[in-house]
Amino acid sequence: METKTNEQPMVELKAVPNGPLLVKGQVKIINDAGEEMVMDKTAICRCGLTQHQPFCDGSHLKV
Repeated sequence: METKTNEQPMVELKAVPNGPLLVKGQVKIINDAGEEMVMDKTAICRCGLTQHQPFCDGSHLKV
């Protein structure tokens, strides 16, 4: 993973065709209840069909 000039790790976002947004690099996700999750990689839903918002659960593959 590349680093910025201030030595913070760069976060990579990659849109999968007809799939989720893949996130690589340390990110903090705050849900609507204010709970925080820190992750090094995850897949964020782009189709809106997942039962585990904001995370992809593969529901896009079932349509």
